[in-house]
Amino acid sequence: MSLSRLLNCQVWLLGGIDLIILNGRTVINEFERWGNIKLSYLDTEGLLGRSAQMVSGYYNKRVRVIGWSTNLQSSHGVTDDYISRLAVRIKNLYIEG
Repeated sequence: MSLSRLLNCQVWLLGGIDLIILNGRTVINEFERWGNIKLSYLDTEGLLGRSAQMVSGYYNKRVRVIGWSTNLQSSHGVTDDYISRLAVRIKNLYIEG
């Protein structure tokens, strides 16, 4: 199943959600293309001294979208500490709305 089709199914099935979380650059790019939206990009700390980006915006003018460019499932150097700092950044972006 293509990512676009999967996203289409998931958004349809989860119609009552108020937050979509995107993990990884490819997912962010596909979501923007699929949803025909442009998210806001913010530079942030990446893994192993690399730069990364957080994204935020809204899908359908009502569902909050937050994501990060580092793919946590396949990136070398992901630690509990990094995930904790990322969680704080996600929380802050969500609160800022």
